[in-house]
Amino acid sequence: MLLHGGRDNQVIDQDWAIWKAALARRANATLKRYESLGHLGVAVDAGWLANEIPNGHVDSVLIGDVAEWITQTGTPYGIAECAL
Repeated sequence: MLLHGGRDNQVIDQDWAIWKAALARRANATLKRYESLGHLGVAVDAGWLANEIPNGHVDSVLIGDVAEWITQTGTPYGIAECAL
């Protein structure tokens, strides 16, 4: 599972496009993009600065998607494991 925030200033859109292309043919790859989230999975304003740490909590939709993915795949590894 690969997650990306649309307002991520660390993993930029060009990086996301590379990952999408690299994993496009992988049936076991799940990619999700969250337009209003920054790098930490927290909602941020469009003009937020990369060196700011946003206040808030990890988005509940993101948490639900990860929980559903773990349940569906049965993987005990969570989102940290990735192999190309």
